[in-house]
Amino acid sequence: MSHLHQAVKTGSMAMAVGIVLLVPAHGREVARHATCQSNLKQIGLGLLMYAQANDGLLPPVDRWQEAAAEYIKNHQVFVCPEAGSRSLPHYSMEQSLTGVRVGALSDPRNAVLVYDGVNGLAAAGPEGGVNVLFADGHVKRVMDVTPYGLTKEVA
Repeated sequence: MSHLHQAVKTGSMAMAVGIVLLVPAHGREVARHATCQSNLKQIGLGLLMYAQANDGLLPPVDRWQEAAAEYIKNHQVFVCPEAGSRSLPHYSMEQSLTGVRVGALSDPRNAVLVYDGVNGLAAAGPEGGVNVLFADGHVKRVMDVTPYGLTKEVA
């Protein structure tokens, strides 16, 4: 077997091994991302049920987790798997919505309610995006948080 043939064969095997190792890592990242978004949806339901039971008012920012937890069975939803070793809390509530009546929001589709973050700073995941729960209950991952008035945590 020629040296060129051996080099091509070795290179092909190394590339195949690399692909096999990357696929499970990417799969785990996708699963963590999906879990984090599911957590935010459940948190959103808890907050909206709280508001419904409290004349439409959202809870104070300093006790939003306790307020939502009253309506959520699984309290693990407050732990984002994308947060890694970051200290609690793993999510932050938008401070400007403290005590706001949900029905009074002019554009709930674009009003940030809860997001990946600590102490009011949005914390980007491994690929840079931030999971955001909006006041209408939908969740999406945004790469640029500035249009929503959020500030990213400095790494």
